[in-house]
Amino acid sequence: MVGAILTLLIITSPLGMVVMQKLGWAFSLYEEDSGSTIIHTGDTTIIMQKKNTNFVVRYLYFLFIGWWVGLIAMGIAWLLGIIIIGLPLSIMIMNRMGKIMTLAA
Repeated sequence: MVGAILTLLIITSPLGMVVMQKLGWAFSLYEEDSGSTIIHTGDTTIIMQKKNTNFVVRYLYFLFIGWWVGLIAMGIAWLLGIIIIGLPLSIMIMNRMGKIMTLAA
């Protein structure tokens, strides 16, 4: 809720995006990897990193699509969490909530 309010206010929208990206960590203390890939070939080491989507695109996505898709996903996760069998899937959805709502890489 706080992340959504901060994102809707234009001045605090960068802070709101950071809060929304950390939703999975807040629910289950699950920390994702950094997204870097390290390739060793002979004497050479190559480090490749994922690129994030442009902030303006992510902000517009959240304003027009992300908030209601996130709301639907949160409701589905909540319903699955009620059923013991659906709890692992519920946790998986909650861990990816920041990506669903803000297109985070």
